[in-house]
Amino acid sequence: MSFDIFLKKNVTVAIYEVGVGGENDATNVIETPVVTGITSLGIDHEKTLRVPRQIRPIYFALEAKYGQEDGATIEEIAWHKAGIFKSGCPAFSILQQSHAANTLRHRAEEKGVSLTFIESLSELLDVKFPVGIQRKNAALAVALTNTFLNRDAGITCVDYSRISEEVLRGLGNANLRGRCQLLKEGPYFVNRNSDPAAAQSLYTQKHYSALWQSLDPHCHVAIAPTVENAINLAREFGKQGMQTLVTGSFHLVGGVLFILEPEMFN
Repeated sequence: MSFDIFLKKNVTVAIYEVGVGGENDATNVIETPVVTGITSLGIDHEKTLRVPRQIRPIYFALEAKYGQEDGATIEEIAWHKAGIFKSGCPAFSILQQSHAANTLRHRAEEKGVSLTFIESLSELLDVKFPVGIQRKNAALAVALTNTFLNRDAGITCVDYSRISEEVLRGLGNANLRGRCQLLKEGPYFVNRNSDPAAAQSLYTQKHYSALWQSLDPHCHVAIAPTVENAINLAREFGKQGMQTLVTGSFHLVGGVLFILEPEMFN
């Protein structure tokens, strides 16, 4: 759908984020991207990112046997992520664990790809990011952008790591609310009781609540029918002060921000 919309709107530059894994991702229909990039790799989606049996011996000698309940190793995940590499198209990655980096190098060599690992740039030290990984991702974004500017936009950059004053200013002003955002509330509590009847129909939430409780029997797990109810429950638990993590989708985070910072949506 996005391809259809972008073509109809004559979009000249599109930045695509792949899904769970690069090797089998739908974005591989793009045969010659201008440039590809890989951010920090970790152990996630490990059930999906197992390397096919016939490929495994070529790349790594793994302790876990294929077919066990154990998920994919970091090498296997790197193998999948490198599926976005395309022959003749440059690729960049932030610094990775040694095993993951070696796998990326092998895949790049196999595909005829020039792979460059990006270190955090000194110019970014003065830019205030909520967490350190965002500084690394910003360095990667600079490399990807400069590669595009050099090749397709007719703007010559000294090298992939050059940061102009305009880019630094843009990064300093960039704001993605809800992503690693820290909010502080005063010592107050709004008491609005949840509707017990509404909570009865939350089958999925009840399932995960029971699962969480089985993992930690001493943990108090509460279910709320709405985001507002959940916030008020957290406020009640934290009357004396506590840290609360809101995680999940932007849909959830957006709902929380709408309640905590309503003035931002006016």
